[in-house]
Amino acid sequence: MKWMVNTQSQIAMSQTGIIPINLKAKEIKAQGESFIHPYTEALDHTFLRPPVKRYSRIDATYIKYMTKIFQEELSVKQGLTEAAAEIDRLLKQ
Repeated sequence: MKWMVNTQSQIAMSQTGIIPINLKAKEIKAQGESFIHPYTEALDHTFLRPPVKRYSRIDATYIKYMTKIFQEELSVKQGLTEAAAEIDRLLKQ
């Protein structure tokens, strides 16, 4: 495992198109490769999904209510209140 993540191994594997996970290797490869740079930039702003059992349903509920808010079907206060109540129920299941 140590070999897989060391800088030289990551640079070697990047020759096959794999984006390096080692930060030093990532920086070295990003300088010379135009297609890697946008991906490495995005990695600095990634969102780690929280380890919640019903995350998919919670996310769908959030999206549903935000859509209703932006389409002005619900006021912001009412939409967020209803979304919070529904999400709370999902968290308790």
